[in-house]
Amino acid sequence: MVLPMSENESANPLLGNKLKIIELTERIPDPRSEKIKKHPLTSIIFIALVGTVCGADDWVAITDTAEHLKDWIK
Repeated sequence: MVLPMSENESANPLLGNKLKIIELTERIPDPRSEKIKKHPLTSIIFIALVGTVCGADDWVAITDTAEHLKDWIK
């Protein structure tokens, strides 16, 4: 479940208040147990998105893209 927008936000958050993708992903609750969290959910979503935009079509390709771009991602 994604958390709702506040009253100050436009119906289209990408156009209205120009929210960043990271800000939108921070609204997604992380269902994982605290014991298994190695990386923040926001980071995982961002890396998956960047990998997909770069042409990755599976998790191995996303991982390869993240490794190649790790200095830029940090």
